[in-house]
Amino acid sequence: MNYFIVVWDGLTAQSKIEDRRPSTDNPPVRRFDLEEWSVLLYSELSQEQTSYDLGAYLNSIEDAIRNEKVDNLFVFFHFAILQDRPKDLMQRQFREKEKRLISNLKVADKKAVKVWGFQSNGELGEILIKLPDSIPPNESTTINSFVKQVEDLVRKIGIARLISNYSDLKHRISRLFLSMELSMLCIAEEREFEREGKKKVRGKYSWEDLKDVLDEAQKMGNTTHFKRKLADFQYYVAKLPNKYRKDDDRSLKLPSGNSVVDLVNDISNEAVTEINEDKETLFSLAGIENVEGTPRAKADSLITRFVLLLDDKIPEPTKVNEDTVDEILGFFTEGGKTKGWEVGPYKISNFYDWFCALMNVLNLLQQKLGPMSKTA
Repeated sequence: MNYFIVVWDGLTAQSKIEDRRPSTDNPPVRRFDLEEWSVLLYSELSQEQTSYDLGAYLNSIEDAIRNEKVDNLFVFFHFAILQDRPKDLMQRQFREKEKRLISNLKVADKKAVKVWGFQSNGELGEILIKLPDSIPPNESTTINSFVKQVEDLVRKIGIARLISNYSDLKHRISRLFLSMELSMLCIAEEREFEREGKKKVRGKYSWEDLKDVLDEAQKMGNTTHFKRKLADFQYYVAKLPNKYRKDDDRSLKLPSGNSVVDLVNDISNEAVTEINEDKETLFSLAGIENVEGTPRAKADSLITRFVLLLDDKIPEPTKVNEDTVDEILGFFTEGGKTKGWEVGPYKISNFYDWFCALMNVLNLLQQKLGPMSKTA
């Protein structure tokens, strides 16, 4: 069964939540059972001066549908119930409520449970805020078209939020490696000029550029600078444990708590084959393997071994020379002995190739998020 639930708080602009009496009773609800949907409307009337918290509503919702199989469950909370609370706190609370409902109800698919907040003056709020007073107690004939209207709007908002969250992660990943990629590209160009006996491009030798990169890493006070970058990257991709960060490190906070894989997994089955191929390529580039459906860091992956090589050079950057440059530039081709690392359709012969392949895969996945994605 599909459930559509609206929790509307009758607080007016002049009302203050502290002036209202908290209640432990079940909040008032009107229910409409239709062919495809059951609609539950909770509405507080401000003149009653009665207040219910989120927990009271959730208890009532669970009591109402606990023994039913839930195919889809949309729950909308009027933001007035949570007024004066930071937006990120509200979003976190909604995600926690989703988990509670998934855990306590007979949910067919956890992605089918969505808890939303809405404001009176928002596009969604303009529809929902009118509902409690626009439907007579015994009339349910107008609900079907209403549900369809809101469902379409939720899908549109959901896709926009999904793409926004994905773009956020993609830019974070790009920032992790962009300066490193540019430095490696300059070093490779300098080395090529040196081999050809030509004039230096920017007045520096390749080994001097590499020394600058390692000096900068050393100034940050650790010899795991590049491993930390990879660990952050793997966390953004698949929430792999990051031993270099504390659990409450806000710099690693994921948008809506979702990794790249979480967002990509929200894409419908229409493109599942293509998505799985791109995701497998992304995992290979990120040094991640799938072990019985669980993503794990692959210790012997080429990108893992590459960052270990760079970290090994940090303690003594003064010893960097042309041989060090050749060792790093030739890593992916084993010093020119092989054609490079083949990952899906990509051939990786240097770090620049790796970065370009990574950004291309992330872009391909983003293109598939729009019309094929489910509500987020």
